[in-house]
Amino acid sequence: EAAWSPAGDRSARVYGGPASRRLGVISAESGALEWSRPTNAQSYWVRWTRDGSALLTSGLGEDRSNVWRIPFRGEPTKMTNFRDQIALCVDISPDGKELALLRSRSQRDAVLITGFD
Repeated sequence: EAAWSPAGDRSARVYGGPASRRLGVISAESGALEWSRPTNAQSYWVRWTRDGSALLTSGLGEDRSNVWRIPFRGEPTKMTNFRDQIALCVDISPDGKELALLRSRSQRDAVLITGFD
């Protein structure tokens, strides 16, 4: 899933396979990769902050449940503190002061079904 920058001059996306997943920013004019950094293998969405200074995504490193703010300069900041839930998608209010998000519980069950042949 890609997201346009507030100015419309760049797009951000998550790319690469699970072992090499990255966040990237691509110029709309040239198509060149302008910025990139590793992200979590579970990250699949990205959003821009309203001022265009950072990206929001799900998970960073071993943390795959929370929303992280990834600035283009400086260190990432964890914005939520979910322990047994996962942030599935996020949007930012027009004034940039609030997040709206959909979250879900992480279910890790294995079920063996037999005798259906």
